Amino acid sequence: IRELPPEYQSCVTLKYLEDLGVGEIAQTLQVPVGTVKTWLFRAREILVQKLKPHVETLL
Repeated sequence: IRELPPEYQSCVTLKYLEDLGVGEIAQTLQVPVGTVKTWLFRAREILVQKLKPHVETLL
């Protein structure tokens, strides 16, 4: 997570560690809901790509 851009880090932390909804994250970060959805989507894509080689090694 530390390798993500700061705005993605904030979204991922609030969503998955603090268990906030998209609307609550948008209010907290003072950005539109659509922006939060985009950041979460992109963050997940980045994390999948970074973790993929490690998962394949374990299988």
